[in-house]
Amino acid sequence: MPATTKQLLCLSDAPSIPLPARLGPAHQAACMSIIDETVHVDSTAAMRYIVDAPTPAVLNRNLREGLHEFNKLPWEDRAFLRARRLDNVFEMCLKARESEEMLDVDVVTWRGILTKIMTGQTLNLNVSYYRGVLYMEEDSTVRQYDPNTECSYMGHKFETFCTTRPDYEEDEDKVDMHTLWTVAIKRTLGDLKVLLVGEVDCVKAEYAANPCPENYVELKTRRHEMKSTFPNRAKWDMQSHLLGASTIFVGFPDSLGTIRGTQDLAVRDMQAVQYKIDWGARVLQSLVDHCSKNAQTEAGRLKIWRVEVQRKTIKIGALKTGEVYRLNRGGVPRSGIVPISFIASLEVRRALQAQQERLNALL
Repeated sequence: MPATTKQLLCLSDAPSIPLPARLGPAHQAACMSIIDETVHVDSTAAMRYIVDAPTPAVLNRNLREGLHEFNKLPWEDRAFLRARRLDNVFEMCLKARESEEMLDVDVVTWRGILTKIMTGQTLNLNVSYYRGVLYMEEDSTVRQYDPNTECSYMGHKFETFCTTRPDYEEDEDKVDMHTLWTVAIKRTLGDLKVLLVGEVDCVKAEYAANPCPENYVELKTRRHEMKSTFPNRAKWDMQSHLLGASTIFVGFPDSLGTIRGTQDLAVRDMQAVQYKIDWGARVLQSLVDHCSKNAQTEAGRLKIWRVEVQRKTIKIGALKTGEVYRLNRGGVPRSGIVPISFIASLEVRRALQAQQERLNALL
């Protein structure tokens, strides 16, 4: 954390917003396929469909098939590293068909960040405020490691067994860690309009005719001997609920990696944990209120605020010049955490819109 920080919010503080803070309907505003490190906006090329009968497709299949060969690959091909910076999201916001709707929000962030806030996990964020929007990403100055490559492999192997990409011929023995299909979900949280971006494992067949979040399917695995308990169920439900998914398909491998059973879980109603959603709304509103009052440095650049999220408290402090340099060095030019190219594109767009409005007024 920066040397100068302050406590912004405590769970015991009197709420400054009306509660309960309801989550509005989830609307898919855009999607993107990431293939060979290239972003394809409004593309379903990387999207996968769950097979018609997933249980027979996975039962008695071994999730460790091909693991020995996989472990011979270079580390960068084996590691599953989550995107922490919002660069792909900025690109999607500019290029999507519903670009203007996506930019008409109060907060833009990853689904995983809001999941962690609402489920009481600890994390450090970097945030900037630009043109009425709070942009939030995880602190990327700490190198990210995948603590269990085998576990990630088995999860992706499960996906290859029970899903398909109809327009692509795939080698079932090959596990691809880097082809992802990601959606941008717009919904309200209390009085805030929020854009949440997250990966979707697969979709139901009905998605083709009705591309809406209720047709998303999340995939999970759980050790067979522990199939009667779901210690991560609260997290599973929250992360699925935030994107609007309705179904979680779970496979139960034994100690050798062979699937011995499956289960369909309906995403549970969140009314019982409304207090977690309320806490998420309070956190976002407090950050919007704080950062909007002093968004720029004296030099006119966007500030970066380091936010420490704990289960019951939020602390915040503005990064100093040296800290900003260490965060942004070696990457694309930025103001705060926002790429300069994104700002320039928006400024050109706004200028053209203003010019068109003046012309329309003269007609």
